[in-house]
Amino acid sequence: NSAELQRLNHMLEELRNVGNESARKTAALEAARAEAERKLKAAEEKAAALTSELAVANSRLADAVQGGKTELNPEILSENTRLRNEAQEARKARETAEAAALEAGNNHRLAQLELVQLRETLQRVETLRLNLEREHAALAKSLELAQASAKLSEVEMKNLRERNTKLEADMQEWSERCSKLEAQIRNRNTAVERSLRESDLPALSEEFRKMGWQDRMPVWQRYLREQDEGRRQVFVAEAGGMVEILPVSKANDPNKIEWPWLKTFGSGSRILALSPWFMVPLAELSRRGCRVALIQGEEFWRNMTLRFADEWAIFTYRNRLGYETLTEHLLEQGFSRIALTVYREYMDEPEYPSITGVSNILERYGNSYRNYIVMSEADYRPEEFARAYRENPFDALIFLQAEGVSWNYGNSLQANLGLPESVKVVYAYDNQDCLRFSPRLSGMSYPRREMAVDAVKLLLSDDFSPGERFCPGAFIERN
Repeated sequence: NSAELQRLNHMLEELRNVGNESARKTAALEAARAEAERKLKAAEEKAAALTSELAVANSRLADAVQGGKTELNPEILSENTRLRNEAQEARKARETAEAAALEAGNNHRLAQLELVQLRETLQRVETLRLNLEREHAALAKSLELAQASAKLSEVEMKNLRERNTKLEADMQEWSERCSKLEAQIRNRNTAVERSLRESDLPALSEEFRKMGWQDRMPVWQRYLREQDEGRRQVFVAEAGGMVEILPVSKANDPNKIEWPWLKTFGSGSRILALSPWFMVPLAELSRRGCRVALIQGEEFWRNMTLRFADEWAIFTYRNRLGYETLTEHLLEQGFSRIALTVYREYMDEPEYPSITGVSNILERYGNSYRNYIVMSEADYRPEEFARAYRENPFDALIFLQAEGVSWNYGNSLQANLGLPESVKVVYAYDNQDCLRFSPRLSGMSYPRREMAVDAVKLLLSDDFSPGERFCPGAFIERN
């Protein structure tokens, strides 16, 4: 196309030169025609003068003949001859000038016709040139895009090669880790491993105590029972792996971390945390390249995790919204003196979800009654409910249960707590005990098992996307 464009430009230049030459020839022919017309006009004027002189001579000749002169004056004859010759020459010159003018006119018409044809040809060539320039520009742009696409493909290929190399290294690392895990599984036969396989939580708790753990095991028991089985099912069914409980502190203290227990975890490890309690080791594991998924409520810790956990997948169950739902339900049922169970260990935290949620609804309804029954998670005393009722009677209770308390399921929960049967009791966190008491109890249910399953799926996915996901609860009403 470039060569064709150059050839057309050269042809166009030649046509322009031919057109200019034709214009010069036309101008020359015009000048010749004007000169011929000028000569013709001069010849005509001269012929007219000679004709006039000839008429005068003829008149004089006639006068001489009429006067009886038989011989012409030699001077007159000579003049007459001269005039006749000049008249003939003038006639010839006129004929020559007329012929030259006619030829010049014909040449002028031919030149004009040729000029018109040249202009038409020049216009066609100019149109063709413009079309070729547009095609050339389009092809040049296409070529530029193709070159950019080729360069981008080259970069993508380079990235894919690097990723492939990294994947091969990860596969090698995982292969080695799997081999080590297989060896460990073949060699493990401790009571802790048996309890993991059989979901024997009491035996697991006993083993932890033998390892030097302190007495905050009810928290671990509750999390393990509600979450561990669902997570293990997902791991085994979808990834052929296993779940390991990862202890990080003998004292269950976020400030007393057993760092040697965490040294084998790094890039490629998946960590599922059921609360933000051990925030420091989670941050360190994330820094090493571990994928971290965190399940949490709307507690005070959430305000901290969102500041630096932008690479984590966070699943937040809306327990503050759950307390609002419970409070509004009780108010709509006609209960106005609503008591709330809180734990002493956490109640002073900013925006504690139970106190904040209940207070939000009570203030909205203009209800000024407040009664917080303060319990200790480590030292739960059911008799405190009867004492609180005597001091400040209430007609409804949002109940928060602790582990390790023996109940008489043959009676109502009100009877177990020493409360009148007229007191409406709802569970802050629905569990199996709601079905064991008679009558059965309503409560807020949170999809923590589904959250754990989704978290594990996301950890195992090739498309791991960080960020916070909200999971609202559902009010389970039982008659």
